[in-house]
Amino acid sequence: MTQSFLGRRGIAVAPHNLASEAALRVLRDGGNALEAMIAAALDVGARIGVVATSPTAIPAQTSQLRAAAAERGTPVEVTPAVVPGALEALNAGDAVTHDRLIAESAGALVPGVDVICLSQFSMARARAVVQVKVPVPVLTSPAAAVARLKAMLA
Repeated sequence: MTQSFLGRRGIAVAPHNLASEAALRVLRDGGNALEAMIAAALDVGARIGVVATSPTAIPAQTSQLRAAAAERGTPVEVTPAVVPGALEALNAGDAVTHDRLIAESAGALVPGVDVICLSQFSMARARAVVQVKVPVPVLTSPAAAVARLKAMLA
């Protein structure tokens, strides 16, 4: 039977109640995946590129980046890039085109950024292709969340 627990900042669903409780502790103590990526980006530098396949993702992530930087008392410059056609390519089953379009858009941000954030979970698959194209770190929220969880458990 699946157990779910609702916290103030999220919900955790797992096959066992202890797993759900552990997940809520991670959310409470470490934040969510997007917060992990934002923290990692701010650790790298103040000039952050945000790449998204949906234009609606840019304002929210930009706002969260600025708020996190303000909490740290550090300046931040956010450079957004929306990737037209990438999500449509992925939905049509053309992952190669999806990844290529994201890499091209990310490449256009360099050298004006210190780090690139791939804004949506669906873009995480493109990270390796993007990293080959750009000389700055490329972050995804799933990888940042795993890195934060490993650090918390170490």
